[in-house]
Amino acid sequence: MQRLGIPLDPDGAANVPERGDLDLQHEARAIWLSDGDLAGRKLECLLRAQNALQDSGKPTLATLARLIAENRELHEDLGKRAQGIENFDPPDPEEQKSEAEKATFEEFLKHLPYADPQFLAGESEVAGENLGDVSATLNAVLNNSFIAIDQFFVHGFVFRGHREHAIAQESIGYSILQMGAAYRLAQRILVVGAVPGGQNNEELRLSYRVVAGQDPAEALQNDLDLLDRRTAGLERARMLMNEEWDRGSFDLLSILLAGEARTREKLRARQGALAGGTTIGGAGEKFDAMLSMWGAG
Repeated sequence: MQRLGIPLDPDGAANVPERGDLDLQHEARAIWLSDGDLAGRKLECLLRAQNALQDSGKPTLATLARLIAENRELHEDLGKRAQGIENFDPPDPEEQKSEAEKATFEEFLKHLPYADPQFLAGESEVAGENLGDVSATLNAVLNNSFIAIDQFFVHGFVFRGHREHAIAQESIGYSILQMGAAYRLAQRILVVGAVPGGQNNEELRLSYRVVAGQDPAEALQNDLDLLDRRTAGLERARMLMNEEWDRGSFDLLSILLAGEARTREKLRARQGALAGGTTIGGAGEKFDAMLSMWGAG
């Protein structure tokens, strides 16, 4: 997109309807069906984009064709899983599996940072009468983490396009940190006996919209605005957890708030440097490595 001179703005102007709620499920077949529906809609969108390029007489991008092929394969695979047809073997029987592929899902989780011992042990805390309130609060915070994952990721490319390589790497890094936060929250929701994506506290839940900046200064300001709104939600959520005597959730939200404060401090420093006419620059040699980490997340 950047090579074609197309601005990165996935959610468009403020008057465009926001994204719909995430259709998160907690039973295997429902998960496959939900993911398959999403993959199908994405495939249709990619095909429409390809047709539009062809109708305009412009060459179809090889990257777009590859994405279409990958999404078609994913859509077909999810459909088979929803029908109970599962095949997790490599296409070539002679293909040697990596150590990561040989590991069970439980073994894989044990090596991830932020793994909750209670979650790994399959234990849960029954939140009793207030389970609905606890679940709705944590799910709203989880929703807000997904927005930050998306926005920081998009802005990584905005910064790189303006040769602000150091900030670009940090932006992808912040997106990865938010993945860790989402992972912690999802674990906590399961540990208290609820399911991710269930009830949402609408007072805490932010509108799902990536507010993309078209230059480094605007991108930084938009990220700071998002941090302020997320922080306000986290503070309110922590207060509610304190009132519900859910100490585990209270402690987790305190950790997340401390992380938001550190991120805000760094972004403010970057904003001050840019306002003073300083180009952060940097070689940007870690950008691709950060993207690999993001993909692994």
